[in-house]
Amino acid sequence: MKFGIQSWGSEGDNRPLLALAGGLASRGHEVNLVISSIEGQDYSDYADRKGIRLKQTASLNYSPEELENMGRQVIAQRNSLSQFRSVLDHLFNPLLEDMWSESQRLCGISDAVIGHFVVYPLSIAAEGRGVPHITVTTTPSIIPSAYLRHPGIPWMGKKLNSLIWKAGSILISRIISDDVNRMRKSEGLPFKKNTFSSMTESGLLNLIQASPQLVERAPDWGNHNRLCGNLRLPGESVIDSLPGRVEEFLNSGPPPLYITFGSMMVFEPFNSKTIELAAAAALDAGFRAIIQYEGGSTPDTPPGSDILLVKRIPHELIFPRCSGVVHHGGAGTSHTAARSCVPSIVVMFAVDQFYWGALLVKAGIAAAAIPRRKLTRRKLTDAMLKLKENPVFKNNSEVTGSRMKLEDGVSSAVEIIEEVIQKIT
Repeated sequence: MKFGIQSWGSEGDNRPLLALAGGLASRGHEVNLVISSIEGQDYSDYADRKGIRLKQTASLNYSPEELENMGRQVIAQRNSLSQFRSVLDHLFNPLLEDMWSESQRLCGISDAVIGHFVVYPLSIAAEGRGVPHITVTTTPSIIPSAYLRHPGIPWMGKKLNSLIWKAGSILISRIISDDVNRMRKSEGLPFKKNTFSSMTESGLLNLIQASPQLVERAPDWGNHNRLCGNLRLPGESVIDSLPGRVEEFLNSGPPPLYITFGSMMVFEPFNSKTIELAAAAALDAGFRAIIQYEGGSTPDTPPGSDILLVKRIPHELIFPRCSGVVHHGGAGTSHTAARSCVPSIVVMFAVDQFYWGALLVKAGIAAAAIPRRKLTRRKLTDAMLKLKENPVFKNNSEVTGSRMKLEDGVSSAVEIIEEVIQKIT
């Protein structure tokens, strides 16, 4: 069968769709994959090895100063809807026309198409051309439910929660309505007032890529929403061992903290200062630390052997060797930390990171979840001390991680897709 897959976003958005493409290709399906990366990541190596026909659209071309200014704006915003609009304006809409063109092309060459949940051009092209369309949701918090609070809104009971979701869907629909209906018109489709559903979930099948060890299925999600597990690349690491200086550091003392804020550092207006704050907090709490750092001026960290600055290291290799992970709460990093049997401290910058941070705390595998705009040396130190002094976080993490290691989200997702497609063909 010929599948067209389309994704957009950071590594955390694109890697699950890439893993799913690999799973379908391994089952003998022909896969055409389009990725619009906001970071300019190159995924051709994995695609070539798996026999996936990959096309990567043009990336964003912002200067470091422009990216930092965007980050400053997003961090300052307290409302998740405002943060979402900033992401849409700066990181999605500049790529929209290329995505729309590729959506139309994929629907012309595919028996069925699969899209990242925000890639609404694909759902429109699929509807206009009568092609089965499946969505992949990377953050369950975007799926409306009376049982789940809307991101950024406190729990107010099921009835009020439903009304809040309805109001939220209207506001989001207004933001994207002009572009959605322009595309619908070009496909000969009628005007649509509430366009929110175009972004979130296919009525045929919406795969929720999250571990059932972390995410509980809401009773009112409907049968089309299927929790398949975390979609991770098999053998994610491109290296078999850690760099020598990292091994030497690990073997020279007790397990360190690993500190990484992932793709958020591209937008972090206080890049080196944030690293310096994290290093100081680790030393205050009596931890050694390995800190992932890329670009910008070199942070001024305390001299000595207790802090090691590194470039990117495969998380699945380094996390299990550490006492805990301080991270930004991205879906991929949250899953990798949990699967590695180590507890977390989450510093949340924007949008779905607040969801994952709260979820890890609720699961008892994170010592704290701190909004980036409220981050201080004292707060981070206190969180680290909490992790250090309470073994329950490590114990819970070992139980959760052991269960997650038994999951195969890609195989589960492929089986669900084949089952659903078989029913309609």
